[in-house]
Amino acid sequence: MDLVDICTIYTDGNTVCGLDRATASYRLVQSGDSGGPVVVNNGGSSASMAGIISGGTASGTTLYFTHINKIVNTKGVAVAHY
Repeated sequence: MDLVDICTIYTDGNTVCGLDRATASYRLVQSGDSGGPVVVNNGGSSASMAGIISGGTASGTTLYFTHINKIVNTKGVAVAHY
């Protein structure tokens, strides 16, 4: 994650604020991924959910997402621990 709590303007003209941004030299996201999970590798076989995909760039190397903490804190949802 390289920027937090930003606004982005999508190609359809919609502006969405409160997003975090991740970038990489490889594809992170592609068309149809919106609403899917953002998962971070913690090393080894461990991973954590970081958020929910909002969108990204055509190249897929930039990903915009809503951080899981924002979802939990503003929507009143609970995280299940198994």
